[in-house]
Amino acid sequence: VILIWMSQDKPKTVDEFLNRKDEDESVRKWKESLLGDAANADPALTHPKDDPRLVIPKEFKVVINGGKTHTYNLENKANLEDLKKNGYELKEGQVFHYELTFLVHHDLVLGLKLRTKSKKMIAKQEAVFDIGSYPPTIAPIVKVLEECEVPVGSMTRGTYKVENTIEDDMGRTHLKFESKFTITKA
Repeated sequence: VILIWMSQDKPKTVDEFLNRKDEDESVRKWKESLLGDAANADPALTHPKDDPRLVIPKEFKVVINGGKTHTYNLENKANLEDLKKNGYELKEGQVFHYELTFLVHHDLVLGLKLRTKSKKMIAKQEAVFDIGSYPPTIAPIVKVLEECEVPVGSMTRGTYKVENTIEDDMGRTHLKFESKFTITKA
């Protein structure tokens, strides 16, 4: 069965994937588990005609352990401008993580990730946070990304400009937004 599955043309869309005629019951059950609520959902909810986006980023949070949570609505231009102009503050040695809330529509999204490129004067750093692979959804997905520790030392203090990109393994960019943060003495 696996050899037949591998030799068939690969489906390019969720509909092709769902409508594929597989003889094996286990493959059919695996497809249903992979597609989750999209397998039996109203297509108007998972394939809205008025919004062609595959990934709809809703909210971005910076959660500081034992501290403040900074929340930004990614669909609100004023929030995005605030994130770019004012950003948020981190103290040396603090532990924090990002949380991303989003919807997936129209098709499977494979290898979704958040790429951050931070820059302070000549110092540059890039980090990639894996978000995962998802089928079309009705309910928003909240993904808590891995924790980070703010570096310590006078050379790390200051304001960083960040270019954030939500992208997938297919090379599609779903959202680019700028932010900034300031590292201060603990």
